[in-house]
Amino acid sequence: MEIFALSALSCRAIETWNKFNGNAGNLSRQDISHLFRSMGFSPSESQVHEIWQLTRTNHGPFNFGIFYICLSEMKYSNDKPVPRIEPLSKLDSRKQLMKRRSESVESSYDVFLGGSCNPTTWRTDTAIPKLKEFGISYYNPQVAQWVPELIERENQAKESAKVMFFVIDNQTRSVACMIEAAHVAGTERKLMLILNDPAEPGSLVLGEPISEKEHKDLKQGREYLKDIVEMREIPVFQDIHKALVETKRVVKENIPPQRLETRKTGISVPQRPLAGKCLKYKGAFDNNSSRNGEIQITDLKLEFKALTGRELPQECLEAIASRAQGAVTNGSKVDIDNLRISFDQFCVILCDLKHQNKNGSVLNNFLQSVASSLRGLFFPERPGVLNGVLPLDCAHIYLGGALKSSTWREEIAIPALKKQGLTHFYPLPSPWNERFTPLEMHRIENSKVLLFVITKTERCLSEMLVAAHYVGRGCNVVLCIQNLEEGIVIDGEQLTELAVKDYNRGRMYLSDLATRSGVPVYDDISEAVAAAAEKCKKCHTCT
Repeated sequence: MEIFALSALSCRAIETWNKFNGNAGNLSRQDISHLFRSMGFSPSESQVHEIWQLTRTNHGPFNFGIFYICLSEMKYSNDKPVPRIEPLSKLDSRKQLMKRRSESVESSYDVFLGGSCNPTTWRTDTAIPKLKEFGISYYNPQVAQWVPELIERENQAKESAKVMFFVIDNQTRSVACMIEAAHVAGTERKLMLILNDPAEPGSLVLGEPISEKEHKDLKQGREYLKDIVEMREIPVFQDIHKALVETKRVVKENIPPQRLETRKTGISVPQRPLAGKCLKYKGAFDNNSSRNGEIQITDLKLEFKALTGRELPQECLEAIASRAQGAVTNGSKVDIDNLRISFDQFCVILCDLKHQNKNGSVLNNFLQSVASSLRGLFFPERPGVLNGVLPLDCAHIYLGGALKSSTWREEIAIPALKKQGLTHFYPLPSPWNERFTPLEMHRIENSKVLLFVITKTERCLSEMLVAAHYVGRGCNVVLCIQNLEEGIVIDGEQLTELAVKDYNRGRMYLSDLATRSGVPVYDDISEAVAAAAEKCKKCHTCT
């Protein structure tokens, strides 16, 4: 039976999809992004990566059903915005502490010029002349001769500035300033971020060539920072001149950066874990599907009720019967319960009818669209859903931090937590973690305590960004930070003295901002795990 539309949205979606038919299974991330944009929606890069990775991990094509589940969620979240839910680990006391600290300092500067420092000249060459032209005051932390007395002055300037203006360039590794930007994004401060791509492999950074492997980590760090900031609905710029013009608006008009309409064409999409919804629907379908990738109407009724809490509308059943009857040539009557539908039709029915209004407007659209003749789409069966990706509830502890070559979770953390009856969430593995996806954010924000272990065996740039961000959010965080040692070998490459210094500077900065926020910092993993477990005992039980 041909797939048919139940609403104006599904009608447009089928027409749009047909233009891609034939190449659907081989769509790249750019193609998927273009597909949604052609429908008027602008998902973030991390959302597109999550959707694309879902189909690659399950060894199946990006099909119409997956496309329509995501599209429907995008439209529904835009039509009926859901208030932002705070992380389970959020501490009201820390939020009040940060609020009192910010209110205790009278604002003396409009803009703090944070980000990459020596040998960069973007402050003196571009930012400062433009800010002077705009009549905007600023604090420049980049000085010719640094002395320890400047630390307190710089901290006061950071706390008092109305806008935190950060430029992350490619002349330095920018480890510490990326950590600071991720932290600021977690607070309620106004952040303007200019983010450049890292230097290409072989390029010189402070006189040293960047290897292919380090470039991969630096690139992932910048992508994580972009994802983190965009999840807070803050724009990310590449052009410093455009960012300065928009900073003038933020200062002069006293508006948050989130209100700047400078980023995208199409409707921006709230950061919901779209892959999780796809897994849920695909799992329900696969539980009942036959070898040819179809389910009976009787199964559709059961799954619709299980997923929506309602009975499948009679109008829908009649429309399916009418469509099937039209395909019968011998005049015999169709037994509707024995009819079969594809995964794509299953998704259209669920998505279009689950959000129907009480006045039945969706059903009216559905009845009007039943008669329209649309080319059918037939898709092969795909393997079962990826187990263990979607968090079903909450966990006591999120075990964040080093992941590549570390075994601290299996050898230390998980056995200790099991002894105390505590549950945990594990970060998504590679290649899911190439970007900071909404699915990962969902895991973190459904955990009561967040433990981040920054080991001495990995660079841990992306992991430090996530940790700093949730410290900024005022969450219940425990940190274990170990410095890299001189001569350390990572991914078969020995780090230079300068590289070790840069990554350790980031560790020191993370430790300092955590300590100032009241977050405990350890250098022993067992002690950090014990501290996180103790915090769980002081929290209310997950429900």
